[in-house]
Amino acid sequence: MKEIKFEEMSLKQKLSFVHNATLNIWCTQEDEDYVIELVKNRAIGSVWVQWSWVKGDLIRNRIKRIRDAADYPILIITDAESGFDDHRIGYANALGRVQGEKYSYAFGKKLGVVAREIGYNVVCNPLLDISAGSNRSLGSDIHEIARLSKAQARGMHDAGILTVGKHYPSALREDAVDTHLVEGHCNQTEEELLATSLYAYNELIKENLLDGIMSGHTVMENIDPTCPTSFSKKVLNIIREKCGFEGFIISDALCMMGIRAKYGPLDPMGMCIEAGNDLANMYDGKGVERLQNAMEDCFERGLLTEKELDRAVKNILRAQHTLMELDKNRARSVTEEEEYLAQNIDADGVSAIVEDGLPLTIDRDGKHMFVIVASNEYLGEKSQVGADTFSGNWHRPDLIESKIKELFPNSKTILMHQYPTQTQCLWVINDTFGYDNIIFITYSEFLAYTGPECFTRRFLNIINSMQYTNRVSTIIHYGNAKVMEELPHISRKIFGGCSQKSTLACLEVLAGEREAKGKLPYKVNFK
Repeated sequence: MKEIKFEEMSLKQKLSFVHNATLNIWCTQEDEDYVIELVKNRAIGSVWVQWSWVKGDLIRNRIKRIRDAADYPILIITDAESGFDDHRIGYANALGRVQGEKYSYAFGKKLGVVAREIGYNVVCNPLLDISAGSNRSLGSDIHEIARLSKAQARGMHDAGILTVGKHYPSALREDAVDTHLVEGHCNQTEEELLATSLYAYNELIKENLLDGIMSGHTVMENIDPTCPTSFSKKVLNIIREKCGFEGFIISDALCMMGIRAKYGPLDPMGMCIEAGNDLANMYDGKGVERLQNAMEDCFERGLLTEKELDRAVKNILRAQHTLMELDKNRARSVTEEEEYLAQNIDADGVSAIVEDGLPLTIDRDGKHMFVIVASNEYLGEKSQVGADTFSGNWHRPDLIESKIKELFPNSKTILMHQYPTQTQCLWVINDTFGYDNIIFITYSEFLAYTGPECFTRRFLNIINSMQYTNRVSTIIHYGNAKVMEELPHISRKIFGGCSQKSTLACLEVLAGEREAKGKLPYKVNFK
């Protein structure tokens, strides 16, 4: 590997260097071949190859082509908030649920080892967003976020992976919008930002654990109300000037509606670099070459100056140098203890809240009714998927039913969709009499482009009606516990994450076969 020298780079090479070319599984062969030629000409600084377990071989082969073509330390990037395939944990906040930073370190190291085996050298973790109730966050406690993210970053570094904290500035927002749909807004001042939202960033910077950050699409109203962070030089400069951050900045996806609706499809390529980002992260399904040309067009029209272009290129070259240094002593494997911890994050993150005097467990030989809530796509044996999520079909009602039969042999199950039909509502109301306990099993998960998580009104109507006469003794909920603020009072509550291991572990807790050792990562106002 030979590092590229800034002094020897042409203008065209620099303009290509700051576009983070994206090769997703739906990219064409023409896109892939075009990127490979850029790599051979040392004319690209990074490639984003989004991991997909569905087409893992395709991704591995694509990354191998990139690595074989590169004689310089090109950055090969992906998102992996929850890991890869068999090494995945519950989406986003599984680490916030489990007690102890040893789990975070083990996850970070395992993530890094697997990522390097696939061919990646940059992973956009850790997630530093502060939330009072989002499932895509480690929680609401800034000290806990810092503690867990530092442990995860150490593990990633030990495995030779560059870290990217996101989504800067990770401010606690008053709105609940999805920036895939529209820009977010926050009223924090710069002083409040430095004291709270950037606390974890500062802690990582102090220990040289933060190699990059991803800028988000939130407007900081009291700092720069004119544009979102990803386009605000004033907000982006805070972490450099006030926190001493010297790493690289990659924009969040510029094709998200929080950007595209206001700035159009192509101008953001140059505008985000001019604002202080070092990599423009854009994919629009219309070809990589088109976006490369758009960067040149932005430069020609003055949307991107040579001064800011040079700054960005130097930061990417510095990141490539850091990668080579990190690679010298990286771990190729994890210890048995680290493997055990990484494999048990989801199960050990199960938590529970029970009224005083009420046991957490129920009689295994009793006659109980379990109402299992599933996605509307789920049709039992006829289904192709168990739940409409982006997490690899983690919510499997068929496996949950099998586990219930194993643990509670005298009990029955009934299926209820998230948006139930009239018939399903009738079945649940009529067929749940005469049981020792009625247990609802519910779930929620954040999905991009769908807005805030919530229960459907039809489901809430059923459970509210049943609780007028206190018929529901227990609820097991997988995912964001904040949605349970909409529910009436239920005496026994068990909480799990978005993973198969967690769904089954929750049932083991109810049966007394497992301890509920986890915690909720934020406060929930239960009725």
